[in-house]
Amino acid sequence: MSQQKRSWEAEEDVLLKELVLQYTSNGDSKADAFRMAAKKLKRSEAACQTRWNAKLKEADQLNLEHVIQFLKTMPPIFLLEENNKLKAEQEGLKAKHHALAKKWENAALHMKEELALYEGVLKVINETK
Repeated sequence: MSQQKRSWEAEEDVLLKELVLQYTSNGDSKADAFRMAAKKLKRSEAACQTRWNAKLKEADQLNLEHVIQFLKTMPPIFLLEENNKLKAEQEGLKAKHHALAKKWENAALHMKEELALYEGVLKVINETK
């Protein structure tokens, strides 16, 4: 089946990019993404793959390069401060977890004692009948 060649619209680029990123982030193959894009865009799988490799893949890689450059230029002190804040938050959460676990243990022990008391009362009642 021959499909008519036409120029790519911006909306088609957006849909193709979204599908490829969605499929690959889910662990699916790009081939599956191109297959789905071809159906939705009424283009061939080869056309979708060519468009991705020729235009959209490069744009995506450029964004990654910008992020890498940003991280390289970020002052290390900022990262150190952020890391220290996260460590302090983690320690606070560990302390809360420990306190809640202790509270849970105490409540469970109290409930066992209450149950034993009620079972004792029930035993006495049953014996008096």
